[in-house]
Amino acid sequence: MQKLIDERRFEGKDEKMEIKDGEISVSTPMKDFFRDKNVLITGGTGFLGRLLVEKLLRVGVSMVYLVVRPKKDQTAEERIDELSQGAIFDRLRQVDANFTDRIQPLEGDLCLPDLGLDRKSLDILEENIEIVIHAGADVRFDETLAAAVQVNIRGTRDILDMAVRMKKLEVKHLSLLH
Repeated sequence: MQKLIDERRFEGKDEKMEIKDGEISVSTPMKDFFRDKNVLITGGTGFLGRLLVEKLLRVGVSMVYLVVRPKKDQTAEERIDELSQGAIFDRLRQVDANFTDRIQPLEGDLCLPDLGLDRKSLDILEENIEIVIHAGADVRFDETLAAAVQVNIRGTRDILDMAVRMKKLEVKHLSLLH
């Protein structure tokens, strides 16, 4: 940044220089690591998950596969459509109006074997996923132990079992401590 400012001054342009978002592309280790990668994320609809999804899309991942639990009145796709309209994505929307083309919702549930994913989805993940970020968890403090174990332990075990079958994988595990 300083070099750019100095170069502008050298050209005799001492006026204040305004740099708008997106005008300067800075290479960082994070951008370089994630650029053009296919990422599987659990917990992408939660508070931290939304931030993570937005950041990954902004640094240039190829595709984000999100395991999304359907709710009684919304499919996984509808939940992602709603999520993508949130304010957290405003900055991304300004530079990439089609960012949702890089989000692939997968209807699943951390409580179910293989995360409740169908065979076609599992095959796609096994062939394409390079990075797994497991941020899905049940963080309700009033949940029964049995229910918390299903999501927090079984879900993690199943992610690891799936990871063994992923041909291009690097794993990142985020654990929430209470």
